[in-house]
Amino acid sequence: MITIFDWLEFKEIADELSNNLKEANARAAIILYYYSIFSAVRDYLIYLKHQYQFKNNYKIHERVWKFLLSTEDDNENEIGEFLREVRGIRNHANYDKKYDFDYFLEELINIQSKINNIVSSILYLRDNPYMEF
Repeated sequence: MITIFDWLEFKEIADELSNNLKEANARAAIILYYYSIFSAVRDYLIYLKHQYQFKNNYKIHERVWKFLLSTEDDNENEIGEFLREVRGIRNHANYDKKYDFDYFLEELINIQSKINNIVSSILYLRDNPYMEF
């Protein structure tokens, strides 16, 4: 039997990292928060909505959030907006030396203020996939 990894487990690790605030943990938490949402919603699109174009990795991040923003479902729109916003911050956490700990702490707090609503939206969509006719 094949089991599918639940990407939302990354959120739990990000929560743990956030309890010991130093720059490396803040950066890693931001990265994990982003990937927990991105990967969970990508699986939702592929496996529940049968949007198989998202199996292709070409410009996948942008294609996912643009798709979500283009639907008529408020939950999908909210997730798409979150991904669009947090992707840039995640890129800074991954690659940039020019931002300091205060920047990442502020962004981490901002992400944490939204993440539980986003997770709730994903869980709702998993149980009630929105289909456009």
